[in-house]
Amino acid sequence: MRVASNKTLLGVGKTGFLEGVGLTISDQRNIIVQNLRFTMSTVTNTKINDEKRAQVAVNDGDCVTIQGTSQNLWFDHCEFFNLDPATQTNQDLYDGLIDAKGASAYITISWNYFHDHHKAHLIGNSDKDAGDRKVTFHHNYYNNIHERVPVYRFGTGHVFNNYYKHVYGTGINSRMDACLRVEQNYFEDTKDPLTTKNSSVPGKWDAAGNLYSGSKGSQPTTSTCTFTPPYQYSSVLNEAAQVREIVQQGAGVGKL
Repeated sequence: MRVASNKTLLGVGKTGFLEGVGLTISDQRNIIVQNLRFTMSTVTNTKINDEKRAQVAVNDGDCVTIQGTSQNLWFDHCEFFNLDPATQTNQDLYDGLIDAKGASAYITISWNYFHDHHKAHLIGNSDKDAGDRKVTFHHNYYNNIHERVPVYRFGTGHVFNNYYKHVYGTGINSRMDACLRVEQNYFEDTKDPLTTKNSSVPGKWDAAGNLYSGSKGSQPTTSTCTFTPPYQYSSVLNEAAQVREIVQQGAGVGKL
């Protein structure tokens, strides 16, 4: 389903459910998606992708695709899921939960519940997809995700007050000289919570106040770049120790 500029998609109560329906936002502006559930897990129509694996044919497997010059987008209090990656082992069957590429920019992803999926977010779809997409992730709950929370190529981004539980492939993966402000997040039972991997040019981070609990691998407490977000957010910034409780209580549908 293609979404045009100046639209709000708002679910009522807990009943709004896009089941097997992906959203494509291409060269559009000023869109809000709020209080909706998304899954591709019931789609049976597949195709063979470039990696010679089966992939859902609807929307190339993405729940949400953002591309072109799309700007000023807000995804808030939604739920995105597919199947437990421990049992559904084809990592390409379902692609991204929210992916952004091209010259898309000024995107906020807040208070969502992402769970039971392989690859959550691809921000920049290749090492040649240069751009400063300026994506903010805050107060999201990631549970039982394998990787890409997010993978982020080029430019700047802001990742704060998210709760990551059992992210067992890689966590936040900064690539291609991206500089991410990563602050006051709570990582629980997560492998490589903040890292740069599989990139021809390493990515960087401006890390502050993150809490690592029962995690392993790359858990940096120092920074490799500096990024100051161009907006005020101190009034909504929580201490990392509070994030697990706050996010579990507030993220997802029916909690506006």
